[in-house]
Amino acid sequence: MLRRRSALPPFLLALLLVTVPAPAGTAEQNWLPPGSAIGVTGAPPAELIRAGTIRDERWLYGRLLFHSPALLGERAVRIGLSCNGCHTNGHRNSSFFIEGLSDRPGRIDVTHRFWKAGSDDGLDNPIDIPSLRGVRDGGPYGTTLQLPDLAAFTRHVIVTEFAGPPPDDADIEALLAYINSLAGPEAAGGVENSPPLDGISYLPLLAAPIAAEDFHAIDRRYDLILSDYGRHAAAGDIAPSDIERDLARLAALYEKAAAGNFAAASLIHQSLSGGQ
Repeated sequence: MLRRRSALPPFLLALLLVTVPAPAGTAEQNWLPPGSAIGVTGAPPAELIRAGTIRDERWLYGRLLFHSPALLGERAVRIGLSCNGCHTNGHRNSSFFIEGLSDRPGRIDVTHRFWKAGSDDGLDNPIDIPSLRGVRDGGPYGTTLQLPDLAAFTRHVIVTEFAGPPPDDADIEALLAYINSLAGPEAAGGVENSPPLDGISYLPLLAAPIAAEDFHAIDRRYDLILSDYGRHAAAGDIAPSDIERDLARLAALYEKAAAGNFAAASLIHQSLSGGQ
């Protein structure tokens, strides 16, 4: 049964529904062991997208999932870790370090009980975080376990390594649309730099489910988009007044859709999109 949320003040929505990593030095580092650091130190690597990539709804949704901790399970949500946390902008986070799971920055043990109770292999075996640039041209995929195709490997990482909920086929297809668009600097046909994270809006992802009157899809994407606003709030790259305005409209859109008033939800979505 789908849940229906009550309309909340925007600041309360941000507090209750948005998960972001705790700033360095805060108590318990948001469930990370002391001495850990999962953020990028210095300038992040460029996000290189294959020239000619069609940035359609599926690609955009895949990019949102790539930046969403909810994809990877409870522990990842608690520490604010998404695919992008390890594979920053599709490359690698050479600063990534979790005390007890890393022997040096840029390496991580993915078979440790930290991620999932009962899954520890009993070995201290951190591996290099790989780059995903040009990954579609590789195969087989994996280091601790090799799988024949990228779809199977992506499921394995989400469910087995990080104890995330099993993704549905649409999520996998969207993730692969984004991951397969990642390119190395020497990619045949060239590359194009994607706009930075603060230059991409995910609000267009609500248009299709509103038009289809698909509340389940609206519910799912609403949560992910709220979390994205949380990341912007933590980064400080969008004015708080703009975030508050958009969250108020999103809450109203959600309430209209939950009540079955998709025409009203569509009008609110148009006002949101027009404000981008």
